[in-house]
Formats: sequence, C-alpha cells, structure tokens
Amino acid sequence: MRAATALRRTPRACPWSFARTLGELAVFLGHDDEAAAHFAQAATIADRWNAPHWAAEARSRTTT
Repeated sequence: MRAATALRRTPRACPWSFARTLGELAVFLGHDDEAAAHFAQAATIADRWNAPHWAAEARSRTTT
C-alpha cells in the first residue's frame, strides 16, 4: 500500500506529527526551505489545537 493511501485511511492521523516529521525529513535531506514550511504548518496546527508546547517546538525548528 502506498504511503499516501495509508495516511488517508488512518482515522486517527495526527497532522501535527506528519508536518513535523516531514520537516525533520526535509532537514535531513538538506531542503531547508521545505523544512521551514513543514514546521510552520506544524506550528499552525498546534495553535489550532491550543498546544503551545508543540507550537513553540515547531517554531524553534523554523529558524534552524
């Protein structure tokens, strides 16, 4: 099964963790602009969920 299909079928998927994980992968691959975009998305999701600790963690990664 392809990863995209698996993600759509996962009812309890956590978009924050996906965005954060994609940011980590982009950092690993040296794609800093893409990483910053993923971490910014993770911060936005965390803000919507009223999770300031996750938002702060994601924002701290947008500058590295």
